[in-house]
Amino acid sequence: MKKSKSDINHAMPQESLSKNGKMFLHLVYEYRCLASAGYAYKTLGDSPNKPIGAIGAVLPEADRIIQDSIHLHSRLLVDFFTLRKDDRHKDDFNIEDFGCNLIERKDLKMIKKCIEIYSLHLTVNRNTVIDDMKVKYPRPNNWFSYNIEIVNKMLDLLAETSSKMTNYVYQSAFRRLYEASEKRLEQGKLYDWPKELEDNPVVMGKYLYSIECSK
Repeated sequence: MKKSKSDINHAMPQESLSKNGKMFLHLVYEYRCLASAGYAYKTLGDSPNKPIGAIGAVLPEADRIIQDSIHLHSRLLVDFFTLRKDDRHKDDFNIEDFGCNLIERKDLKMIKKCIEIYSLHLTVNRNTVIDDMKVKYPRPNNWFSYNIEIVNKMLDLLAETSSKMTNYVYQSAFRRLYEASEKRLEQGKLYDWPKELEDNPVVMGKYLYSIECSK
């Protein structure tokens, strides 16, 4: 029997989330930021007929700043879906914590390497240092198209993993996050980010608990 909202409010512990709940809360933040950056880049980014000049007059190098945000969150998410725990920092988590296998895909490794080489690399003789790497990981011909492709792939990973989850609560939560991120990417601020996916541990805890009670 499904529980009422009042039952949920009384039954849900207020002080903290479960470990997996905390992980999901952090994951929500990454996807909200990525989807917002993706929308900003599509709207203002480095492509023909975009009004980058208007925002550029107020915020210099706006397109580069937005691109950096896409790269930062995407690289972290690639690690979340692909990197073994032995290769991560002690307190980091990955998709295995939600009952899914790591994803082995060459295109995700390519995304991570391209971001590391072209956005997170700083040496005196940069070109000389990465010449050998450029052969294997060539610079994208069109950063605008490639950045949008990266965002879409990160969102697709949510849908892919949610369909494989056996945990009903996080299967539903991952799917909800995917739907919200897709709409934010398409509509920007015209889409109101769901209340249950806010940066609020109590709200998140009640949301996850409500899914469990709806089974």
